[in-house]
Parts: sequence; structure tokens; C-alpha cells
Amino acid sequence: AYVTKFLTSLHNQISALRFTSMSNSERLPHSILEIREIAAAVRAGDADRAEAACHIHIENASRAALAQMSE
Repeated sequence: AYVTKFLTSLHNQISALRFTSMSNSERLPHSILEIREIAAAVRAGDADRAEAACHIHIENASRAALAQMSE
């Protein structure tokens, strides 16, 4: 029960972040490139590269969401 509640909460927070960051029309092309990099790293079996790409994607999405919220 706890894990389900935790994952539901996490999913809801990610969805809110996604909605807010994507409210910036300039974010989508960057997000697509970032996700492609993540996918390429996974396909290549390069865990370190995939992890780094995920961190970059999350950081950029966070920045975009915070910028959107401050407007």
C-alpha cells in the first residue's frame, strides 16, 4: 500500500512538472532531443551516458517549469 501511494504521488508530481515545463513553447524541441539522447544511450547499453542524459533532462525540465511558474 505504501509503495503504491508513493509511486502515485511521484507520478502526479512528474505529470505536474511535465505540464508546467511544456507550457513553454520553446521547451518541446529541447525535450525531444534530450529524450532521444536518453534512448540512444539505452540502446547502446551505456548506463553512465543514459544516467547523465536523464539528469540533464530532469534539470532542464525543472528549470523550465520554475521559469514558467515565476512569470
